Amino acid sequence: MYTGIKNRIQALKGNIKGSIAIPFALLATLILAAISVGIDMSFAYNKRDQSQLVADEVSLFAVTTFRKYVADGMSKNQARKRAETDARKFLTARTKSLDGTTEKFSIKINIVDREAKVVKANVNISGKHESYMTHAMGFDNIDYTADSESTISFGQGKYEFIFLVDVSPSMGIGASNRDRQIMQRAIGCQFACHEPWYSSVSRAKSAGARLRIDVVKDALKSLVTQLEEATEVDLRTGLYSFSNYLHIQTGLNKGISKFKREANKIAIHREYLRGGGTNFHGVFSDFNGVLRSLKPKADVKQHIIIISDGVNHLNLRSGTNRHLWNQTPNWRPYNYSFNPRWCDEFKKGEVRTVHTMLVEPDRAHYVRASTSSMRACATSADFFYSANSAAEIDKASKTVEAY
Repeated sequence: MYTGIKNRIQALKGNIKGSIAIPFALLATLILAAISVGIDMSFAYNKRDQSQLVADEVSLFAVTTFRKYVADGMSKNQARKRAETDARKFLTARTKSLDGTTEKFSIKINIVDREAKVVKANVNISGKHESYMTHAMGFDNIDYTADSESTISFGQGKYEFIFLVDVSPSMGIGASNRDRQIMQRAIGCQFACHEPWYSSVSRAKSAGARLRIDVVKDALKSLVTQLEEATEVDLRTGLYSFSNYLHIQTGLNKGISKFKREANKIAIHREYLRGGGTNFHGVFSDFNGVLRSLKPKADVKQHIIIISDGVNHLNLRSGTNRHLWNQTPNWRPYNYSFNPRWCDEFKKGEVRTVHTMLVEPDRAHYVRASTSSMRACATSADFFYSANSAAEIDKASKTVEAY
């Protein structure tokens, strides 16, 4: 019988199995440590993401509450104080739902430009994840922070908002990690874009999953309602959807009634051949023709808002013979995203601003390419936004309103 660590190790060295067991035990320890750190970091990232959503919600709540008080006749200073108080109460209630320790938060509403009537709300949340698995490695807590800023304005004058919304199958990604997990269990895939005409969309929704396209649809209806409620604004709206060609085409209409009716029809579109990607060249060429017929007058501010994941065509044919990809003028081999020069025609004219909202694809190589193309497609980088959740889309929409 061996006693003591030294004797045990020496005994193992004299045994072939023991010689293997020592490095294996050391390696296993390192692997377990790495797994433990990875799990703890995953928990921390999840808590940070939850905090970010809350921060976005509260910043939006703050600016919309401010606007409501001003519309009710309050002075801007009174409205700012009341809105900050209400936002703190709202934030206190929401942070109770967070899975983790929230150490502190701050809310500040600033009247940025009294002439332009621009108001910003900033929210900061900081917290910590208490590490249960990696104490032995010196990790007691993992700190995280979330910041959000929302902008709103009380514009005057004439505005036109024209939305171009991607409804191609690749927009069938689940709206959140939870939705993607539900879809994985329900249809064996994290996307409803795989053969959506074979009921995978219905099955995913029956299982309780929401798609990104559903979030976009709801956010659009909310946005145009807020635009209509803005004081002293003459508003016209237009909605266009696309996959490999244009689908919904409303033209420009006074108010929001037709827009909201058509927005209810937004859904993943069945393509003739599956495989993902969108014929951006063909769609943008057609949309440019639309915009030529909707050229704004000098006293009108026209905003074009493109919402897409930016994933380009995979050299597949669309539901009709139009825009057969390898016969399209200026054809180029498939790249992960589109050529931003195809947006140049949209940006002509001083009274037109092009905004792009990116719904991030599922793979890192797509994200890099789509981010680059969508950012370059906008009038400038200031008009490029992330649109991965209802809160992000609302936040981007408030900034769109400010212009």
